[in-house]
Amino acid sequence: MKKLLVVFSIIVFFTACEEEGPYINFEPEIVDTSLIDTTYISLTSENAQTKNILIEDFTGVNCPNCPKAAQKIHDLQAQYPDRIVAVSIHPEGFAFTEPFSCHYDFRTDDGTNLLSFLGNCTGLPSGGIDRVKFASESRILINFTSWSGHLSERINETTDVNIHLSSSYKADSSDFAKVLVKAHYTENLSDTHYISVFLVESNIVDWQIKPFGIIDSFYTHNHVFRDALTMYNGELLFEQAEKNRVIEKEYKVEIKSEWVAENCSFLVFIHKSGIASKEVIHVEEIEIE
Repeated sequence: MKKLLVVFSIIVFFTACEEEGPYINFEPEIVDTSLIDTTYISLTSENAQTKNILIEDFTGVNCPNCPKAAQKIHDLQAQYPDRIVAVSIHPEGFAFTEPFSCHYDFRTDDGTNLLSFLGNCTGLPSGGIDRVKFASESRILINFTSWSGHLSERINETTDVNIHLSSSYKADSSDFAKVLVKAHYTENLSDTHYISVFLVESNIVDWQIKPFGIIDSFYTHNHVFRDALTMYNGELLFEQAEKNRVIEKEYKVEIKSEWVAENCSFLVFIHKSGIASKEVIHVEEIEIE
């Protein structure tokens, strides 16, 4: 009888511990075939646009010094009109980004992944200029007090690809907004380029801690990262594009009930996405309309 019990126990043990294989989703990915996705060679050449600069500011509502970084962005945009495009990203994993009770939670999974993708930072606020690791810096994400000097190194850079944007949104008929991106290469290139499309929202009034622990209950949060319409680290745009190569891609996003569409905009940028370089080639922004 004891032998039978031992044999039975061994069978139960190995049955319970049988290794299961990884879950495989056999359902086909649903692709919205109504969205434009095409490429062609244009018979018309374009002059290169003036390159814009992207500032990615990692911030938090419980970060006393973060409003200083936001003010620095405001000052730089005033210094270089229509040249600076900004996004404020609230990652998870920081006490500084913990939301106040019963108030907005600006944290996103994509924002957290972006922080890791760009190499993390030593603290908040911290941000990058065009995702460039400058020679005098040890990482891409640096203190806001260094932004001005490094931005001056990028402001005269040129771009080899023009970005044209158009958006559409009809609140009375759909909760979805669309952006059509047209990328036109003005030179032959051997690089591989990626595209990232973000949705950002401004004019959000909510609490923010300031220096000395002061809570501003009427603080205006701008350029808040809400969603990525591509993968957080971008999606492949084109490899080794020739002059006058045009890529047209359309993206769609659902406008959530807690967002105000009139305060939202699409931020679109073309960039590298490798270990050696994540440099932003060009960036444009368009309001939802």
